[in-house]
Amino acid sequence: MKFNEKLAKLRKEALLSQEELADELEIDKETISSWELGESEPDEDQVEKLSEILDIPVKNLLNEEKDTEEKPKDKEKNKETRANVINTILVILLIVAIGIIVYSVSQKWKDEDSKLRKLFNPTSNRSESSIITMVNNAQQKQNYDYEKHRFNSKYEMKSGVERVFFVKIVLNDVISDNEQNTRQIIVNYNGAEYVTSDELAKLITNLKKEEYLITYDYDAEGFICQVNIKDV
Repeated sequence: MKFNEKLAKLRKEALLSQEELADELEIDKETISSWELGESEPDEDQVEKLSEILDIPVKNLLNEEKDTEEKPKDKEKNKETRANVINTILVILLIVAIGIIVYSVSQKWKDEDSKLRKLFNPTSNRSESSIITMVNNAQQKQNYDYEKHRFNSKYEMKSGVERVFFVKIVLNDVISDNEQNTRQIIVNYNGAEYVTSDELAKLITNLKKEEYLITYDYDAEGFICQVNIKDV
């Protein structure tokens, strides 16, 4: 901001008219107008008096500042620069993440390809029938593990201290499985064993407490073979 512009601005902020400021400086109003229009400038003594009247250091009064209109532009430029930096960082992070995913997937494909190559390697000693047997065995084991998980999970969801409502659900599941499968589940309630549907139905009727402790025993193949119920 130039001196003449600064003078006009400071005078208005001090709530002084050109005539009032002229009276303070003991000069005429036209001189103040000439200063503010940039047609002339005050001498050293007048500058000192202006400094006192407008309550601003002489140095600040005389120094011409850069155009204030440039400041918002600078701020916008700085914001744009920061935004560009942040966007660049985000793009780099995205590229790194994609690279990690692609690498992981490619490694998995390589591992699977290696397994298949070893399995169907023509130079290996395995015959076609042995390969088919291996595949069938793997499929059977997968089906067996799935069946075991399906069978056990419906019981294992209800274990520990459970309300009587859930204990009765477990006993009804035992009745259903014992009627449909050759594999029989024994229910042990406080030391007494129950196996048949009639025995289990009577046990369900006799459960009167609010909560019971349920635990399970497993056979050599990993299937649940006994349900243990105890009073809490």
